[in-house]
Amino acid sequence: MEKKTIFSKIKRISIMLLFTAIIFYGIGTNVFFGSAYNAKAGTVNGSGCRIRTSPVNGSIITQVNTGFPLTIINEAKQSDGFIWYNVSFSDGDETRTGWIRSDLVNTSITPDNDTSDTDFEGYMTAQGFPNTYKGYLRALHKLHPNWKFKAYNTGLSFSEVIAGETAVVSRNMVQKGNVSSWKSLEDGAYDWDNDTWYEYEKGWNAASKEIIEYCLDPRNFLNDDDNILMFQSLSWNDSETAAGLRNILAPTAMNSEAFVTYFMNAGRTYNVSAYHLAARADQETAGGRSGSVTGTYKNYYNIGAVGANPVQAAVNYAQAHGWDTAEKAIMGGAEFIGGNYISAGQDTLYFQKFDVITEDGNGLYWHQYMGNLIAPQHEATKLAKNLSAYGNNQVTFRIPIYSGMSEANYPLPTADGNPNNFLNSLSVNGYSLTPTFARGVTSYDIIVPEGTTSVNISASPVVGSSKVSGTGTVSLTGTRTVAKVTVTPTYGSPRVYMINITRSGNGGSQNEGGQGGESGGGSGSGGATVRRGDIDGDGARDVLDLVHIKRHIVGLKILTGDQYKAGDINGDGTIDVVDLVMVKRCIVGLISLD
Repeated sequence: MEKKTIFSKIKRISIMLLFTAIIFYGIGTNVFFGSAYNAKAGTVNGSGCRIRTSPVNGSIITQVNTGFPLTIINEAKQSDGFIWYNVSFSDGDETRTGWIRSDLVNTSITPDNDTSDTDFEGYMTAQGFPNTYKGYLRALHKLHPNWKFKAYNTGLSFSEVIAGETAVVSRNMVQKGNVSSWKSLEDGAYDWDNDTWYEYEKGWNAASKEIIEYCLDPRNFLNDDDNILMFQSLSWNDSETAAGLRNILAPTAMNSEAFVTYFMNAGRTYNVSAYHLAARADQETAGGRSGSVTGTYKNYYNIGAVGANPVQAAVNYAQAHGWDTAEKAIMGGAEFIGGNYISAGQDTLYFQKFDVITEDGNGLYWHQYMGNLIAPQHEATKLAKNLSAYGNNQVTFRIPIYSGMSEANYPLPTADGNPNNFLNSLSVNGYSLTPTFARGVTSYDIIVPEGTTSVNISASPVVGSSKVSGTGTVSLTGTRTVAKVTVTPTYGSPRVYMINITRSGNGGSQNEGGQGGESGGGSGSGGATVRRGDIDGDGARDVLDLVHIKRHIVGLKILTGDQYKAGDINGDGTIDVVDLVMVKRCIVGLISLD
């Protein structure tokens, strides 16, 4: 009888454990299996969106529209390839639960205008947060009352920071697969002749000013319960646990107790968040699977990974530092991050990407951990899944403030298409253009006989998708007609090429046409305003003028109009090394160009 009772108890316990496991596992595979889910608010984004009893094919509970409020209590990836949210919602007086596809839910935080919490209002004002930050912070404070938001006044204007971040074209990069409006068109970023963006590292292009403005604006990341973590202080936090690390490492090739120990020890030793180190290793090494960690020498944070072959550069750095085990690499890299970034005030993901720390003594903008402009958002998302591990302990955020910001958030650019607005050819039937056609030159001259009533213009774009207008037959009126040929790309601004057409027999029109040796040599109408060799028009011929001519010759900055005339020293219709030498000889006093 006693044996039967024991077996009965074991059976009941086994059934209960199995039932508990089924409930715990849920429907589908939870992306972060075994972790406590950090519930967050959301709203429906779409019309007639269905909430179901189970993911994918469950019965429809109800259909809801844009703005309908939900609380997301779990999530799981399903057989249709989508992550589905397990949500609770109000249905009349009843609270119900169901499942909805994640792409139909907006988890952004709506700015809160409720100023009734006078203590928090006073705190934000004392910190110096601008009014445009406060609505987001109110909403976050209500969701997470133990979070502490600290303002960091950079003492910099937004425009000067943008100028600093764009001064070196490769300072911020985006992946080549991103839309065109995310990629720079500045000198050195885009090859207009070959219609390609330069790759500074394989698969990476220089970022546009517009996407840098978006990523630099803190307000764009105070409105999301995940992205806010790019402002989290990344010093060691006693609330971090081995369980939290397991959640970060679970979907990676570093999913073992050995790696949990390595990261935990590295964090404690060098005063760096262990969660941050694990998320950084995940971000930098594709979950511990990249070539920078799979060989003899390992570099889990990709320190020194620059140049044409960043993976090999990272391995070389690891070899130079003797990182021939995972533990050595994780510990050594943590020492580097802690000593060079965390202790220097760059103790958030945002500050590691944007060096706007003014008191660290190492200057601005150059001391930046990563070139990837979007890296702070990616790493913040990884950290967000483990925030619940902190429990009710305080989490501190350092949020930068700039002067001169626009009232509205800087928008996310979304436009796409081909930006090339150059002509590949331009001609007028029966006449030669002056100067000879070059893609970067937009102003030309021709002289036609006095009785000419029309000319025929032909042109073709560099890129077939660009539209060209203004070609064909152009009627001539009066002494001078300006024909305009416009190239309109599928993305970006149009470019206008102008042909100044002068009918001869009207008093010295050769000079007006800028032809031969009279184009800038001190006679005719051009000589009154154009001084040969003085490209920038500052009244002196100097090294700056030489730079203008050199940049034109190598195609970096094409001269046009009066600058072109000033650079064509010998009046042969082109700017070349001969003109460069003549200006040099003038500067040192060997010849006179006057």
